[in-house]
Amino acid sequence: MFAVSTVRMMIRPRTGSVWNPRLSSRYRGIWNSEEWSLISSGVVSYEISRTSDEERKRRLHSLVYGASEFIPVGQETYVRAGELQHQLGIRAYDALHIACAEQGGADVFLSTDDRLVKAAKRNSEATNVRVENPLIWLQEVI
Repeated sequence: MFAVSTVRMMIRPRTGSVWNPRLSSRYRGIWNSEEWSLISSGVVSYEISRTSDEERKRRLHSLVYGASEFIPVGQETYVRAGELQHQLGIRAYDALHIACAEQGGADVFLSTDDRLVKAAKRNSEATNVRVENPLIWLQEVI
């Protein structure tokens, strides 16, 4: 798709159309399939807003624009994130992302943050969502 240091997406079984014409045609079939839909969260929106590179920010917005659902961050999300941060030994923002993915019923949470992916895999019993690198996951589903 495009180069960014960290991309986080939450994927779950499809419930509605999520195709975004800006996405590469290679991935369009996944987002617009009978099997998967893209969901986003308030944490993702906040993280994108903090991006200083305007071109990168535009690309990130275009990626999450096609999300079929937006997961708000509430008190229960913060409580769960605190548990995850302690159990996995990860940063607060990373824990919030995973907590939102769990809250949204995602089957897989995709991140290019290798430290996060490794920590979640080491302690997979602590999470209610699979955490994976997008390239690894795409190789499985394509």
